[in-house]
Amino acid sequence: MKISLCSPTVLATLTLCALFAPSGCVADEGQSSLIILGAVPLEAEADCVAPSSSSVWSAGGVLDVSFAGTGMTQPIVVQNQLSQQQATGAGGGGIQTGEVRVSEQITEVWFATEGADALGHVDYTVPLASTSIAPGASQGLFLEMPSSIVDEVRDRVTAQFGSQVTVPMLMKARIRGLRSGTGTGREIESREFTFPFDVCFGCLRACLSTTVSVDDGMGNTTDTDLCTVDNCANNPGLTGGSCDNAYGGPVYPACCTGVAEDFPAASCM
Repeated sequence: MKISLCSPTVLATLTLCALFAPSGCVADEGQSSLIILGAVPLEAEADCVAPSSSSVWSAGGVLDVSFAGTGMTQPIVVQNQLSQQQATGAGGGGIQTGEVRVSEQITEVWFATEGADALGHVDYTVPLASTSIAPGASQGLFLEMPSSIVDEVRDRVTAQFGSQVTVPMLMKARIRGLRSGTGTGREIESREFTFPFDVCFGCLRACLSTTVSVDDGMGNTTDTDLCTVDNCANNPGLTGGSCDNAYGGPVYPACCTGVAEDFPAASCM
């Protein structure tokens, strides 16, 4: 993973970089041939799988940065609009030149709220698993924000606004890959896809009723809540959300599983 914060020194430089940062240099043919069709709505009980098609698109997401070590995973659908072409080799074999193998996600994350100019933006590149998309076919992928980038976003928001706010953000992402075949000019890149999401502190955190009766062996029972801060202190993981990240839906401490009743998030802040 390559991370560029545009300027590692001062926030003023970040603002200048936000104004003058160059865009990717890829031929127009590539940008019209690999298309991010849209973001897929998150299903409450879905496994960590990005579907290859959707009839409904998501208008935005929510990322809760109050959990340490969380990332962000938003499923998207990418379509290869190249036509099917067969290049005949010297031995009579054929190479399918319309196939695209994705390789990386190039991303800018912008702070889209009043007073956020000094925060600049965060740039990063994430390598993707080598997935081939046939000509005319669609493939489900994830837009990803690693935990290190989430930490950077949280630190900047906290420094500027504190931790009792919800801040709108914009993710601007491109998918890069290679066309099958040989020779030069095989690199292909999608048009930029913009996805809005909110950053919050604790808005997805949910409480669970995990009270159990513990027998001390002498006939005495004590009601104990397994979800208290003390009981969860040594188990900082979480469950719920998209791919077990604090994104897209209710999130619980990892030790608070297998319970029967949910409580409002405000009760466990």
